[in-house]
Amino acid sequence: MSQWSAEIAKYDAYILVTACYNAGAPGGVKNAIDYLYNEVKTKPWMIISYGTFGGVPAAEALTQNLESMGCVVVNTKPALFFARVEPVVMGMSADLMSAAQGKVGEASLAAWGEKKDEILKGFEEVKTLLIKV
Repeated sequence: MSQWSAEIAKYDAYILVTACYNAGAPGGVKNAIDYLYNEVKTKPWMIISYGTFGGVPAAEALTQNLESMGCVVVNTKPALFFARVEPVVMGMSADLMSAAQGKVGEASLAAWGEKKDEILKGFEEVKTLLIKV
């Protein structure tokens, strides 16, 4: 077992924060989950996604993958949208331009802050699953 596998195996549940690329999960995320199959199977997961449309397609695809492995994915899946605010440059809002540079714009950060209660709800769902185990 690799050091990475051993590290991941010792956790009882996982919170996955993922981007969405081309209406799906990034290849590296999917590959990591597949590689760690034996370490993560049957354990609880929460998925937080982000992207232009909140990363919903990535969360849906990963949910299907994880559930096929016997994992339980909590119902609450916060989707963090990049804010579409002025000014628009080359068809992209200022926050989308920031995201393309690896930064989160002020408008998006404010909108993401409004997701705090939803994120905490997901954490509670994971805790409930852990208590049942």
